[in-house]
Amino acid sequence: MILSGESFKYTFSHRIDCSAPGEHIYRLKNVTPQDALKAPQEITFKTVCNVDAPCASSSSFQGEYKWIKRVSCGEIINETGWSLYSDYRDYKTEIRAGETLTLEIDKEARNGDFVKVWVDWNENGLFDDLGEFIGYVPNSTLQIRIPEHIRAIPGDKCMRIVLSNQDVSPCEVYQYGETEDYTLTVLPNEESPRCGLDVDPLELTMKGDERRTHTIAIANQGKSDLHISAEVEYRLPSFPGIRPVSQSASAPRPTLRVERHSTKTDPPYDPTTKLSLTYAGFYQGDVGADNVYVSFAHYFPGIALGHIYGMQLSSVDVYIAQPARKSFVSVWRGERQYKTGAEIYRQQFTPVAHGWNHIKLTTPVTISNEDLWIGVSLEGCKGIPHLLGLDGGPASTGFGDMISIDRSSYWWSLADLGTNANLLIRGNVTGAPSPCLRWITLDKKKLTIAPNGSGSIEVSVDTRALSSSLYEAAVIIRSDDPLVSYCKIPIYLNLTSPSEITQLKGTGESDFIVVDKCLQLNTDKATSYIALFDMAGALLQVELGGKSLDMRQYEAGIYLAKVVYADGSESSDLIMIQ
Repeated sequence: MILSGESFKYTFSHRIDCSAPGEHIYRLKNVTPQDALKAPQEITFKTVCNVDAPCASSSSFQGEYKWIKRVSCGEIINETGWSLYSDYRDYKTEIRAGETLTLEIDKEARNGDFVKVWVDWNENGLFDDLGEFIGYVPNSTLQIRIPEHIRAIPGDKCMRIVLSNQDVSPCEVYQYGETEDYTLTVLPNEESPRCGLDVDPLELTMKGDERRTHTIAIANQGKSDLHISAEVEYRLPSFPGIRPVSQSASAPRPTLRVERHSTKTDPPYDPTTKLSLTYAGFYQGDVGADNVYVSFAHYFPGIALGHIYGMQLSSVDVYIAQPARKSFVSVWRGERQYKTGAEIYRQQFTPVAHGWNHIKLTTPVTISNEDLWIGVSLEGCKGIPHLLGLDGGPASTGFGDMISIDRSSYWWSLADLGTNANLLIRGNVTGAPSPCLRWITLDKKKLTIAPNGSGSIEVSVDTRALSSSLYEAAVIIRSDDPLVSYCKIPIYLNLTSPSEITQLKGTGESDFIVVDKCLQLNTDKATSYIALFDMAGALLQVELGGKSLDMRQYEAGIYLAKVVYADGSESSDLIMIQ
């Protein structure tokens, strides 16, 4: 139920291809049998894909009000007058991995105006990939380095500078300010290895009893040995993405203090971790709030956590900028979006400033199919400007960027407060991995390739232990090529639904019917709950007050469906999936 004035985010279990350039229109239709018709039965929305389309950025105000007066960066030295947009890509300077360029900007602006810089490292014209937002320009200077967690190809890259009184995106027409484009020429290090590989996503449609193998070919085009390491990173089915949801209307509004950086720091490595629950990327800055009590958390819906039912939250990693006077790891049950329920775990720790803190839980938290909020509660924060680390965004709004103040159970998202980034928090899960964490294997995790040589990694996908759903993972490639130190190859698996769902009816009339691979009650009686069990008696799914069960996620076999009505009567039936 979504209460009046609130919103909720739902992640669909099917992927839609919206990669073609242009506008895409979608229609969602309510097909619930016997629905009360209390809400609109259709919702229409659209998205726009800008791939292969111009990424326009300019001011719209026709007057000399705010503009960039001078840019200096390496060999680029350019004094300019007012314009809406200026293409200065003929002004170039070179950059190599490990080198730092100092960008200096003189401007006609006022206090509170923004100067932001992007570099299109992968040349797709969008400036929205990992590492492409370089940062805000404080005090007229900014240090520019090639990020270590991207894949950069040698050649000319567009550097975009935007001055505006708004915190704008790189592809936006805004009211006041100016945009200027320049060129950074990425050069390879002469004696370094050079990693060449195909990073296109692997998209698979398979049935529940298949195995397939895919080859990742890797070439070394450099002058020294190339060293490769590979691992699999899983994403839970129904895990939320980054589309925004509405802000909390009831919570006291925090005042954020944000500082942007761009330095490398990796979270600690724990070999017992089977999955890290997080929405965060790599460190890019710090955030704080001017309150005595401040809590930060990531919100994980039970619809996703149910896929790792029975595993344990054993440790939490958090990037501490400046320590509060008291710091606690906290875990809350979820009541609804933007509101936590009871705090079920709290453990004090002694933080280390300006780095990742790894806190092993004294008593691990067993994961069920309930919502969890995982984060930190900080006390004595008044006067401490920056508390936690941030990534470079975009924020997974309402999930990876949650903040609460003054011990309130109501929360805000950083994005709704003007900071489009995720908090650096990770919940580490251990225990026997569920099937959704072991459907990919690699034939090797380390590889050395001689100069002008090639090698490969075999990726095997096995669906035999999986239920029908949409699964996502990625093969993470790390190398000692300074321009390709980190590379992610996405894998999308659409596991098709069972072909037939039938009832093994007894002699009497059944209370159940099958409609579109969902098991529904053939009665209007009020229910206490409806549940599904396997033949060993394990509870697989329960819907309190519900009247239907979605059967598409289960593999072939025989199951027991049971309903308990509000009047205490009950009924059951055997269900076969083929």
